Amino acid sequence: MTSFGTLGNNGMSYPVNETGMVRAPFRPSDDAAIYDFQLPANMMLSRYLEATAVIVDKLAAAPPDLARQMRDMATEIRAGIEQFGVVTAPNGQRIFAYEVDGFGGQNIMDDANIPSLLSAPMLGYLEANDTVYQNTRRFVLSRSNPWLQVVSVKLQNPRK
Repeated sequence: MTSFGTLGNNGMSYPVNETGMVRAPFRPSDDAAIYDFQLPANMMLSRYLEATAVIVDKLAAAPPDLARQMRDMATEIRAGIEQFGVVTAPNGQRIFAYEVDGFGGQNIMDDANIPSLLSAPMLGYLEANDTVYQNTRRFVLSRSNPWLQVVSVKLQNPRK
């Protein structure tokens, strides 16, 4: 079976280092990840942990300390993204990798699904004018990205 159909290393996936991020061995497309720390999934998780903690704070029956634990986890994920997920692109600019392993392994690409690096502002993780995001966006939508596919679509009037 190919690496896209199952996890490598006899189904155990490959080793990762402690980063503060959450492992996600499969991409939103169900393809196996190359590296288990997917930044878009961790961006989404961090953002929604922060938002949900606000709600949990207001619940009388919520376990004590749950909201703080959620905020702490969100902060730890964000720190991991900053420390291990911001990498140098071929053009020398700092960008978000799509996947990392915490040992220096990185996959610079994006996925057409959500969550994706391009969807980070829509998910509320960061502002669209963030410098690293803008660099990432330029890379993902450029010919430097080996996975970019440009498709031309033309709609025309049936009378022509």
